[in-house]
Amino acid sequence: MAWPISERWLAARDAGVSLLFELTCTTPDGTELTLDPISLSVSKKLGTNSSFTAETAIAVQDRNQEAIFRAVTSPGSVFHVRAGADFGALTREWIPMGRYVLSRNSWPYRESIRLSLTDCWQTLEQARFSSPYSPPGNTRADAVALMVNQAMPNVVIVNNLVGDGGSYQRGAAWERSRTESIQQIAKDGEFEAAFIADGTFRLRPNPVIQNGQVVARFTDASGNEISGDSNANIISLDREIPFDRMYNRVVVKPIDETQTWTPQMATVSESWHPRNPVNMGQQVGGGPLYVPYFYASPTITNAAVARSVAKVMLANVVNTSNPLRIDTYNQPHIEPGDTVGVTDEANIVSGFWLVEEVSYDLMTGATSLTCRDTSLPEMEEEEA
Repeated sequence: MAWPISERWLAARDAGVSLLFELTCTTPDGTELTLDPISLSVSKKLGTNSSFTAETAIAVQDRNQEAIFRAVTSPGSVFHVRAGADFGALTREWIPMGRYVLSRNSWPYRESIRLSLTDCWQTLEQARFSSPYSPPGNTRADAVALMVNQAMPNVVIVNNLVGDGGSYQRGAAWERSRTESIQQIAKDGEFEAAFIADGTFRLRPNPVIQNGQVVARFTDASGNEISGDSNANIISLDREIPFDRMYNRVVVKPIDETQTWTPQMATVSESWHPRNPVNMGQQVGGGPLYVPYFYASPTITNAAVARSVAKVMLANVVNTSNPLRIDTYNQPHIEPGDTVGVTDEANIVSGFWLVEEVSYDLMTGATSLTCRDTSLPEMEEEEA
């Protein structure tokens, strides 16, 4: 859900409230510095991957400011970003916008230091296996938690799953990549595993649209719909539909002879749906046009699990190719996985959307949301 804020924050842009931002750096020896950014923006997105990235430029007058230079260029430094609002009388609210490590830095001659930051997923990527590794746990949730804590013992792991993600096929081994194993286990368990804004590592079910938990309603300034709590205006709205990967079927196949179950597949079957094979035109030689997406994983235990994975992946490959972009402002509290409502002036685009990515400029309040529809199409399930 969106980071909790007060009603007055939601009205901040109309009340002349001062927006705040803060960027700090903690060096490997524990020294904390408050930095002076001349630009600072954050991007946060869905997925079992690097969820938070940030770009900033730090005002440094010369190379004699060794403390700042060493801090922001040390690979062991940790950065924290916060967005806030000042309501006067020493009353402020803050929203965590990510815990970061250094991804890249550059210092052009006589200019500011430019930093690219990423969340601690990068640390997991660097904690590679030195020999083939198979998690000893028998549930996917336990396996992911174990692999994270092996690499980062002090990270707090929060499990928001309803279940445990199911068991995985024992003996599945990964040669080198810890993050690849986490991604595959989470995908097959139908959950998301990633760092969140305060640096906690969270396991949660794959987000879907929650009509009863809309965190913001966006409307054109002259539109008819006004939300009582968020009242957020659309600066611009854009839909883009690519037609080069119009998948309408997912086929899940065994990865090798150790998986003895029959390949499973799911196909869009709703008669009105544009991805229904009958509505896609004809393939060469006639007949409905099937555009399959193939998937295999060493963690799938049986045909029932494979069938479930096929359904989830079909919904993803159908819906992620139909994005909606909203440009608005002063919405740092919205998180990927939230549900938002949208109505434009002519009521051309309306309904509920799942927030997939949020970009926020901490110095101007400019906010961009990339959303997707997660309405699940009807599917046919069968053996491949």
